[in-house]
Amino acid sequence: MANWYGTSRTNYYKVIDEERYQALFAGLCSSEGDIEDFSNGDVHGFGCYNDVFYYPLVDSEGNAKTSEDYDCDGDIDLFLYEMSKILAPNNVFILQTVGNEKLRYLTAFSAVVFPNEAPVWLDLTALTKKMCKEKYGVDFEVKLEY
Repeated sequence: MANWYGTSRTNYYKVIDEERYQALFAGLCSSEGDIEDFSNGDVHGFGCYNDVFYYPLVDSEGNAKTSEDYDCDGDIDLFLYEMSKILAPNNVFILQTVGNEKLRYLTAFSAVVFPNEAPVWLDLTALTKKMCKEKYGVDFEVKLEY
């Protein structure tokens, strides 16, 4: 089996609590190198190769934690939920991850976060299948991998 290679990046967005944002950002990591910070003044954005993972640096009682305290690939959903609390009004946070395993599998996902709303994950393959079903009225076989 070949390796999956991906790229993740966000749009540009503003937050209302810079200190909380910096604490959240400090918990981000990638399986392939560093997270690149595209922040400029009060406008933020970031990207990395492969997936983005999140390891909270403190637990709910304020105790310090490290990535060794987690038994999985981090909790990006928690990061997205926390981002929804600090996004500036009329802003959206979008995290896109696209990747491939040679020409066998292609993946494309977006997490969309609005202020004070639950994050929504979008999957390009699922959206494509939904569109085909709406067009033909039946489940349409969309085979994009082998």
